[in-house]
Amino acid sequence: MAVGTIRRGKGMSERIEPALSGDMLLEDIRDTLLYTASGGSFEEWIKEPEAKAQSVLKKAGHDPDQLARDPKRLAPHRTKLIKLIDQVEGMPEGADKSRLHAEITKLADRCYRQSPNQIFNIVEDDTEEYYAAHLLRYIRLTRSAIKKHRANEAARYALQIGHLVCEHDMKVEHENVWRTGDRQQVYLKGVREGANRKRHDQAEVKHARWREEAARVRRNHPRLSDQRVAEIVKQKLKLDAAVRTIRHALKVGRAG
Repeated sequence: MAVGTIRRGKGMSERIEPALSGDMLLEDIRDTLLYTASGGSFEEWIKEPEAKAQSVLKKAGHDPDQLARDPKRLAPHRTKLIKLIDQVEGMPEGADKSRLHAEITKLADRCYRQSPNQIFNIVEDDTEEYYAAHLLRYIRLTRSAIKKHRANEAARYALQIGHLVCEHDMKVEHENVWRTGDRQQVYLKGVREGANRKRHDQAEVKHARWREEAARVRRNHPRLSDQRVAEIVKQKLKLDAAVRTIRHALKVGRAG
């Protein structure tokens, strides 16, 4: 199959998309149209990411079907938790609440361990296995919603899948490059600030000499303007700097 493509975007958003052009062969046009049409359904679109996720988990020694399976429903536990908390808050001051506190702690821990976001504790956060396990779970939930004709629910889970795939690509494929760039930026900022401090210190030493000379001129000629003082300082010290620059440095020194 020869599918026509075009490269679009730049940098991290650069991508290759199917495209038609006038110089393509008829069979290539047909193949391109068939390829784009086949990606119209959820099952066709998710086929490749699902297979990759299953492969990642199998290589790590995990059962993909087990990780994709939902934990037992939590609603009864949560309802009981709320009732217990209300019961504790309604008890008179000084009453023994230790038994209820222990029951609440035990039930809360059970809910935590069964939570969909915590069932993946068997895989390390932000790893290929982590994203693969979450991806398979959302695929399962989307299929279930589609089967039950729950369009809003299916759309929400499908958006989660898209978000997860993008986050995976950013994390796994680009984070190391980003971290390298971030370290370089911090390093270069330090170099730049160090160079600026050095130039500032050197300028301060130079300007201090100018100000000392300007002070002597003003003691002898207190009525001279700043412009004239700067001209005299330039002449006496044989400076290459412009009078305007000298005058500014003298003015800043007087203000400080």
